[in-house]
Amino acid sequence: IPKHSRLPGVAPVETPDWIVSPDDLNLQLQYRDALFDALCDHVLGLLDAGDAPAHELLDILLAYLAERNGWDVDASRVLRPDGRRVAINRSEPMLTIGRLVSEDFCILSKPREQSEYVLVAAALCFPAGWSLADKMGRPMTEIHGPVPYYGRDLAKRVNRIFDGIRPEQILLRFNWSLPTSPELHAPPGGPATSKMPKGEPVHFLCVERQTLRRLPRTNAVAFGIRTTMTPIVNLRPEEAKSLLFELEKQDDEMT
Repeated sequence: IPKHSRLPGVAPVETPDWIVSPDDLNLQLQYRDALFDALCDHVLGLLDAGDAPAHELLDILLAYLAERNGWDVDASRVLRPDGRRVAINRSEPMLTIGRLVSEDFCILSKPREQSEYVLVAAALCFPAGWSLADKMGRPMTEIHGPVPYYGRDLAKRVNRIFDGIRPEQILLRFNWSLPTSPELHAPPGGPATSKMPKGEPVHFLCVERQTLRRLPRTNAVAFGIRTTMTPIVNLRPEEAKSLLFELEKQDDEMT
């Protein structure tokens, strides 16, 4: 379990490490393509308030990938590490973002009349038990309603973290769950995830590598989520020991 597992548990990360390229990168890219082709309305969301931030994130991501090994970027398309050419479609910024990397991206903006950030755009292929359509346009307290502790001081702490993100800074945290299925696309009704399942076999460790980055022009925050699924039996002894330690810390509310 990563050392940043405590909520909110954020730490700075260097810009070159914003996007990662694990061994399963190509497989995830191809799976994402299939989801965008078959379930576009379920895995993409874009409100009017999210249009400008979505275009800004696309510009930032293209400039970033142009400096990364494995991607070849020109004015009209991007050659991905798996060999697929992705057209840069300015009329569909979140779809283009979603096809370029294996990270999901949610964009949150803070309206002047509100005290919380609101979900205004997303390319979300790998939800863990929640529906993008149910969360679009909602503030963070409502988005995290089912999360234990979120309605207490954690909501204020998270909002302070979001307010304090500087454009030159990227923050990193990790989240984890224990699903009984390796399925990455797990909306409501799909494979269940839990912090500590009771009476059910635990087969997999799901880890979300989450990043937070301020978009300087629109002042929105880009929330990146890179999801990795690992069979429990494949954990190294020290990883299994760390997982057991984290489970023992969970109280009844978190389970």
